[in-house]
Amino acid sequence: MLFRRKRKFFELAEELEAERRARELEDLPDELEISILIDTEVFERLGLDIALEGGEWRPSKYKTLWYRVDGADPRYNGLRHVAVAKSEHRRAKNQQASWTTKGSRHDRKTFNEKFGSQAKVREVARKALGLAPDFALESEGSSGASRWIAETPTTSEDGSIAYLRIRAA
Repeated sequence: MLFRRKRKFFELAEELEAERRARELEDLPDELEISILIDTEVFERLGLDIALEGGEWRPSKYKTLWYRVDGADPRYNGLRHVAVAKSEHRRAKNQQASWTTKGSRHDRKTFNEKFGSQAKVREVARKALGLAPDFALESEGSSGASRWIAETPTTSEDGSIAYLRIRAA
């Protein structure tokens, strides 16, 4: 008899806890923002080269070329960007080329056209930003980055998962 009462008590306690959690969920806003903090060491161990704040200059696979990846700055265009320079020109903005993750020029006024048109410079920029080797980077007279099309979203049968397919135009 005592065993049944204890079991009943625990079942009731579990039900009350479940109701409390449900009420807490009802109080949450419709859109919930979740931030996840990941230590930079995790990125390094995974072999990912991601700079979240102001980046530092790093050597590329080419002896004389260096690059710096800077995080997205909402005050400007909100996109990560890369700057590429020769080792001796890392402090001279007018001797550098820089692009955003969309492929558009980052520093249009100081972009060095001659330097930025070199294949090795563009290769370093694409690799640093994690872009495909054939991703279009803006150059003089071009319209900018590659075009993408987002297709109509679909959902799973129960509606719990949304799928969005993005393809090249």
